[in-house]
Amino acid sequence: MCRAREVSGLPLLLFWTYFASVLPFAISDRYRYPALVFLLPAAAAAADRLISALSRREWKPLLKPFLCAAPLMLLCLAHPPFNFRFGEGAGWTQLTAVYSARGEHEKALEAFDRALGTEPGSVSEAAVINAAASLAALGRAGEARGLYERWLEVYPESSMLHNNLGVLLYGQGKIRESVKSFEKSLALDPAPDSQYKNLFYGYAELGDKKALEYGETALTHFPQDAKLAAALEVLRKKRR
Repeated sequence: MCRAREVSGLPLLLFWTYFASVLPFAISDRYRYPALVFLLPAAAAAADRLISALSRREWKPLLKPFLCAAPLMLLCLAHPPFNFRFGEGAGWTQLTAVYSARGEHEKALEAFDRALGTEPGSVSEAAVINAAASLAALGRAGEARGLYERWLEVYPESSMLHNNLGVLLYGQGKIRESVKSFEKSLALDPAPDSQYKNLFYGYAELGDKKALEYGETALTHFPQDAKLAAALEVLRKKRR
């Protein structure tokens, strides 16, 4: 940029040509590294120019390069507008899901802890559900419940967390508490489906007449569910 009339400008021209071929694509990643081949000679020339000028105490030749480089230097030193730790934390939450699905529950919990330690804001509702499922699978249902309750303070309007907490409580035989969680989930979900089925089974266990109402609604959402249809038919006969 400072010595455009000289042949030393050729590497810079090649750099911009290569850069222009990469820039239109969203996924460039390591394709940027070959650009260093063209930038390194320019950097070496700049270092030579700087050292020579300083040794001779000639400040004027440094003015133009400094003015050109200053905006880029400030840009590099400025605080980035992105939270890079959030992306790292999100990667650990994805690993939580992968390990939990594969049955590697200890690794799933370790990944969840890494996500929490890296950037708590990256921990999603789905990550909490996966971690809680791993805790339950390891026989640590009490810790799983505690995990749900802690994160419901963070996501109080989460229909998913309320619903999955209800499933956990139902599995522990705490039917009344599970029904309360299902009801909260139903109220928060703009497009509920599994909650109707869960409430049917919950209220059926309690012998509550609401079970029939929820069962009928659940069957409209899950018409192919033979188990649900059979359980609902048994309840209908009891009510006749």
